Amino acid sequence: MTDQVLKYLRIPASSRQGYEDSSAWAAKRLAWIPDEKEGFVLTAIKSDEGEEVTCQREDTREMVTVSADDVQKANPPKFNKVEDMAELTVLNEASVLFNLRDRYHADLIYTYSGLFCVVVNPYKNIPIYNDDAIKLYKGQKRDAVPPHVFAIADLSYRSMLQDREDQSILCTGESGAGKTENTKKVIQYLASVAATTRRDPDTLAMFASDAAAGSTMGKGELERQLLQANPILETFGNAGTIKNDNSSRFGKFIRIHFDAAGFIIGATIDTYLLEKSRCVRQNESERTFHSFYQLLRGADAKYISELLLEDISKYEFISNGDMHLHHVDDGKEFADTNEACRIMGMTDEQIMDVWRVVSAVMLIGNIEVSSQRRGGEQAVIKDDSVCQKVCHLLGINVLDFTRSLLKPKVKAGHEFVHKQQTKEQVDFAKEALAKATYERLFLWIVKRINKTLDRNIRDARTFIGILDIAGFEIFKVNSFEQLCINYTNERLQQLFNSRMFQLEQDEYQKENIDWEFIDFGLDLQPTIDLIERKGILPLLDDECFFPKATDQSFVDKVVKLLGDDEKLSKPALREDCDFAVVHYAGRVPYQAAGWLVKNKDPLNDNVTALLAKSGNAFVATLWSDMFSGSLASANRTRKGAFRTVGFIYKENLNHLMDTLNHTTPHFVRCIIPNHEKKAGKIDAPLVLDQLRCNGVLEGIRICRKGFPNRILFQEFKQRYSILVPEAIPRGFTDGRHACEKMVEALNLDAQSYRIGLTKVFFRAGILAQLEEQRDLKLSKMIIGLQAFCRGYLARRYHGALLHGSNAILVIQRNARAYMKLRSWAWWKLFTKIKPLLKVARGDEELRLLREELEDVKQQLERSELARKEAEARIETLEMEKKELNQQLEADNVALTDAEEVRSRLVSKNNELLEDLQYVEQQLDEQMSTTEKLLAEKKHLIEELEDLKKDLGTANLNEARISRLEEQLETVRKQLDDQTAANQELEEQRKKLNKELNDVRADLDQALAQKSKAQKAHKKLVSELEDATVELDHSRSQIAQLTAHQRSFDKQLNDERGRYEELAKERDALQSQNRELSTKVLTLKNELEEATDRCESTEKAKKRLQDELDDLVSSSNDAAQAELEAAKRTLQITVDEQKQQIIELEDELQLVEQAKLRLEVNMSAMEKKMKEVDQTAMEEEHKKLKQLNRQIRVLEEELENERRISSKTSAEKRKLDLEMADLKERLEEEQRGRTRDSRAVKKLEKRIALLYEEREEDSKLAESSSQEAAKLREKIKKLQAELDTAEDEVTSSMAKARRAEREAQDMQESLAVLQEENTKLRSMLRRARLRREELVGDTEQVLDTTLSESVVDDE
Repeated sequence: MTDQVLKYLRIPASSRQGYEDSSAWAAKRLAWIPDEKEGFVLTAIKSDEGEEVTCQREDTREMVTVSADDVQKANPPKFNKVEDMAELTVLNEASVLFNLRDRYHADLIYTYSGLFCVVVNPYKNIPIYNDDAIKLYKGQKRDAVPPHVFAIADLSYRSMLQDREDQSILCTGESGAGKTENTKKVIQYLASVAATTRRDPDTLAMFASDAAAGSTMGKGELERQLLQANPILETFGNAGTIKNDNSSRFGKFIRIHFDAAGFIIGATIDTYLLEKSRCVRQNESERTFHSFYQLLRGADAKYISELLLEDISKYEFISNGDMHLHHVDDGKEFADTNEACRIMGMTDEQIMDVWRVVSAVMLIGNIEVSSQRRGGEQAVIKDDSVCQKVCHLLGINVLDFTRSLLKPKVKAGHEFVHKQQTKEQVDFAKEALAKATYERLFLWIVKRINKTLDRNIRDARTFIGILDIAGFEIFKVNSFEQLCINYTNERLQQLFNSRMFQLEQDEYQKENIDWEFIDFGLDLQPTIDLIERKGILPLLDDECFFPKATDQSFVDKVVKLLGDDEKLSKPALREDCDFAVVHYAGRVPYQAAGWLVKNKDPLNDNVTALLAKSGNAFVATLWSDMFSGSLASANRTRKGAFRTVGFIYKENLNHLMDTLNHTTPHFVRCIIPNHEKKAGKIDAPLVLDQLRCNGVLEGIRICRKGFPNRILFQEFKQRYSILVPEAIPRGFTDGRHACEKMVEALNLDAQSYRIGLTKVFFRAGILAQLEEQRDLKLSKMIIGLQAFCRGYLARRYHGALLHGSNAILVIQRNARAYMKLRSWAWWKLFTKIKPLLKVARGDEELRLLREELEDVKQQLERSELARKEAEARIETLEMEKKELNQQLEADNVALTDAEEVRSRLVSKNNELLEDLQYVEQQLDEQMSTTEKLLAEKKHLIEELEDLKKDLGTANLNEARISRLEEQLETVRKQLDDQTAANQELEEQRKKLNKELNDVRADLDQALAQKSKAQKAHKKLVSELEDATVELDHSRSQIAQLTAHQRSFDKQLNDERGRYEELAKERDALQSQNRELSTKVLTLKNELEEATDRCESTEKAKKRLQDELDDLVSSSNDAAQAELEAAKRTLQITVDEQKQQIIELEDELQLVEQAKLRLEVNMSAMEKKMKEVDQTAMEEEHKKLKQLNRQIRVLEEELENERRISSKTSAEKRKLDLEMADLKERLEEEQRGRTRDSRAVKKLEKRIALLYEEREEDSKLAESSSQEAAKLREKIKKLQAELDTAEDEVTSSMAKARRAEREAQDMQESLAVLQEENTKLRSMLRRARLRREELVGDTEQVLDTTLSESVVDDE
């Protein structure tokens, strides 16, 4: 599989050869000349006369005459498709362009350019980002693998771990060059190599490639969520432009945080300048954000009905540009976005709220506004049906919304008045509202993603930042957003130049290295100053403070004050722009229409206040102060001035640049090959322009001429002293002096290095050569160590064989001695008499006594151990008893407090009952008095009416009139008394209100306790979920290890089978060896017998010879003849026996040789077997040890997780019970509070009516009766509280009784344990006595035995 990846990353060296014969290539004198279409074309120089050169084009064979200054040399064919353009022998624009184009046509899109990487957008899918590619680049050096963005990511990761410094990867380039895709690949690689749970790279590659494919994963681990963050941001922040179908319309800086071990523990995302104006208008052939089209083309019936969706062509805001993208299914992307949101932890309700806001933004554009037919410029809304839909989605009132749009309140002096709005003002207000709503939605999504990803940021040690920001843009109409984007790219290019050129050369001068400063002419500070410090943005902010300022006045100021700046260009005669700025990438014309409004970002305060109080909690959250920190319209300083969009963006950019300056940057320069989005096509002028702007040639030159690799003295000495150990003298040596000695000993070229004040500097490639030499040296040392170890083991094994052979000889000698000894009569007598001796029995008895003594000692130790355990248990029980006593005391205190509370509540209840009775009595008296007064009043009124009637016809009776007046005065006095009584009732009402407030305070305290318990419960639930996820991962790992164990067992069984076969062969050889040994022994015995017979024959021969000599001297001739005959016979017999002995010796020699060969073969086989066994056993032992270690670790983790899970579940159950109790109490309290609040409201209303209708006595009685009813309800509530308190007292008493019962049970168990302890102590005493008795008996037996042995000796 690796070969399949390499096929798209590297080509064989043979295919680079354009000419087989280098002499033929040199004879052609090839060179490059400029061409308008191809950039440069290859030609052969035919003649070189002065300042003109005649060439023949290689493609058309056309003769061309050009200036000598335009001719650029060509590189030899072996440098075709070179991976690092710093290796080119001839460096010029033509060679760089040709190498990039040649590699691009071969699908080799990545190329090194000195210290950074260049990537050309392929506009097609190339299989170089799968799991095999990740494995290929993991932990590899840059020179060992082909160019790739994975190599840059791995280099930054290893640099972070080695140097413990923050790193950053900057993907820069024009729009459509592939910055976003390369950013995603970097995140994919880091998520694979630094995941907290080591996962198969294929899975992570699937996550990355299917990041928006709607997988069935739930809320998962961190690296999965990290990969799913990009699809969500692309949905709501990317759009289709002329150059790019998935252009990022915002900038983002992703920080991936790592712990000390290099594992990912979190991430944060910072965003910059969302192009929110795109959601209300787009250029021709462009789209708005992807989210709008995904919702309209992927929504099902539920979404359509709930979000009030319509056909896409009916929306005014999104139907201006091109609504279709080739090869993009918006419906499928909609489902993938929802699934990614679920993986990030969003609920279905939150997802629906997000899409609801998107639908509302689209509907705002459909609000039709027109001017009144009569009466001037007042704007009106033709049809409020759209407003009703918008207000339904946003949760606000329709009338308030339309009033805020058409006639908003403004402050005029100290008063607020309604201001009439024109049609243009209302259109601007609704567009501003749509843009601000979408911007706040986008910020909420970013914040929600960060909340999921930044769980363990506090434990982070280092981070790798990945910057993906909008590239340099030159459109037909360039506005305020393009100025900010181009200003950002100007700052990033300045950082690149500073790192690659300025800081590099400053480092040389700081280290006192002989270096001639090179000016590459890439200082971008004048352009930055024109925009930032003294120029366009400050003037724009100043104009925003003047009420009567316009866009034209701003342009006039810019031209007047900055017209002399060389970087500011005035528009041409027919150019439709206000001014132009000369950027590093070219001249960009800008139109300043609407810049003041965009910079101030104003909003209708009436509408924003209405949205902040929305009935939809999600919409109210969007318009709260939470998202005001990064918005200009919501930020005002203390003096009343506001922070503009340009000011905020400049602050964020400065913060980003400070962060990047404190990291080690790695640059990936993205190149767009053409604007037609066609694969395999290179627009040479476009690519050349980007190469010049990006400083590619200058970077290669300084890499080749400078010293890009540097290392500190101490690190160089520590790392490479192994190459020249004799170069450094013993004792203390200065770092610089030591490095000079080492460099001299290494025989490096003097031009390839420089020694500074604190560092050693090397040219490109030298440090890599030293690393290779160090690796070779280490491998040789390791091989030597392995050889020494193997030699030591072989010598030890040979010594063991020699020792074994000597031992065999000793055993054989002893066996022969025993064979001779066993037939000796005295030995037989000794073996029969020895068992009868008493000493032998004494040894046996002594052994039995010793064994018994050991048993007694063991019993004593067990008794001591049991005693200690009992004492420890007693101590534990004592501690538990103390804790129970303390708990009982605490319960008693709580019970006492509850009794006091109960007594206070009872007394309070009695007082309230007395007050109620008194109030009821007064109420009854007032009722009766009121009835009487009403009757008298009615009677007097009737009499007064009669008198008035009589006055018209007759004279009035003055006495009667005076009497009636007196009666009226009496009635007035009674009414005054009634008023005084009402005042007393008012005082009582205030007193009851005070008591009600106290009750409310108690209720608020209970609610606070409940919220605290709910927070603890949520925390435990989240911890339980995390533990469950980790447990599932551990189980999956255990399953994988079990599978590995099965495969290992299978291999082990195969090895055992081979081992058994070898053992069978060994047994066969051993049996043959035994047979031969037996035969050798038999032959040796026969040889010994023959030798004995020969010796006896020789002895007999000598004896007979002596007798013969005697007989010869004494006997006659006949006897001598007989003796001669006997002598001959004996001589023949002796010769025959000698011949037999010789044959037996020959046969024995052959057998010995065969035995020796078998022994050699046997020893070789045994050695081979032992080596095989040892190797197999070592491998098996290593694998088993490793697997056991992993299993033990996993088992420990699993056990810990189980304990945590069980503990968490127990705590969860406990909290659930407490939550249930609290919920019940809260419900009761809420019901009581509801009743109280209703009663208080009614009471307040009734009191107001009493004040208003004081003169109406009839309503006074009715209000008094209502007040009495409310007091009765209050008494019922207090009675319920009293019952609750009594229940709590009862439960506390029950708890106390349970605690007492538990204490009694513990005391009983303690008594039982004390009895057991007493029994154990008695058993211990008996064991000690028994031990003493046994020791005494043993001593007596020993004394007796010793005395008997002494007597026997005597």
